[in-house]
Amino acid sequence: MFRCKQFSVKQDKCAMKVNTDSLILGSWAQPKLAKRILDVGTGSGILALMLAQQSAPDSYVFAIELDEAAAQQAAENFENSPWRDKLTLKHKNLVNYTPDSQFDVIVSNPPYFEPPSQASRAFETQSSQRFAARQTASLSPDDFFHFCNQFLAPMGSVFCVYPYSSFAFIKAQANMHGLFPVRTLDVKHNERREPYLNAIQFKRLPVRDKELNGDVIGKGG
Repeated sequence: MFRCKQFSVKQDKCAMKVNTDSLILGSWAQPKLAKRILDVGTGSGILALMLAQQSAPDSYVFAIELDEAAAQQAAENFENSPWRDKLTLKHKNLVNYTPDSQFDVIVSNPPYFEPPSQASRAFETQSSQRFAARQTASLSPDDFFHFCNQFLAPMGSVFCVYPYSSFAFIKAQANMHGLFPVRTLDVKHNERREPYLNAIQFKRLPVRDKELNGDVIGKGG
């Protein structure tokens, strides 16, 4: 059980537990007055719950999750939260999801570990559930940004996290689908280490690289 001030999250059925990446993204994203918010790959539902807590009273937060066990647990966490009336869960793969309207905000802590290109023992101890939760094969950046291009409102924002070393590739993938970075957050383990993670906000209107609002956060330790 992961406990926040206003809600708790059960996660024993989820392959990927609540982690610092999700907490950083949920705190850094800006739902503001968004009416429709989507959390892609909600897992235990932690991001969707954080967004429900931060967003306007008349906002609705939709969440989709590919894994059945995680979807069931997220639904339970939603029902036990103070925002059950503004949260909706769908057990679906993003590539098969066709919403009935666009979203003002799309948020995702997507799988970003590349699957092994050849025989390897590195993943032998992972369950198939955890493997799917961690590998880009279950949600490629191309599929993610293709969906965002289709279903993001004209003035909407996409908030996501990817490895710091992948920023140029992720930016290029987003650009191909008409999305451009407008704000970034570099996450370090401490001040002496290089960043390992980027939180990125994308919008439809391009800005020059030098205009990016880049911030840095250190996790400590």
